[in-house]
Amino acid sequence: MLYYQHIKKISQEDPDAIAIIYKKKPIRYVFLQELIDQRILELSDFKSRNREKVAMLLKHSPEHLITFIALNYLGKIVVPINPKFPNKLVKLIFRELDIKIVVSNGKKNLISYFDKSI
Repeated sequence: MLYYQHIKKISQEDPDAIAIIYKKKPIRYVFLQELIDQRILELSDFKSRNREKVAMLLKHSPEHLITFIALNYLGKIVVPINPKFPNKLVKLIFRELDIKIVVSNGKKNLISYFDKSI
């Protein structure tokens, strides 16, 4: 069962159940499901490229979890990378894993495309 299917099932069976607590604030499954669905729509242009590697340069937060689950749902191979890693190490990871797409905490969480020259 995909993470998405598990969360959707719980949000339907017990929508008031708390999924995660972040900074002392609970996020219920039903709201988490809505956020994941939104992120799937934002990232839906990836659907045509199944099993493509996508790096995630996001701080540990609900956004990280939501983006991970959305990319997983879309059939991507998710490569989480700590945004605190030195640029040299990040570039090495991109090159070694042949990563061309990165989701980051940039303006409006834009998707960045990288070429092989990194």
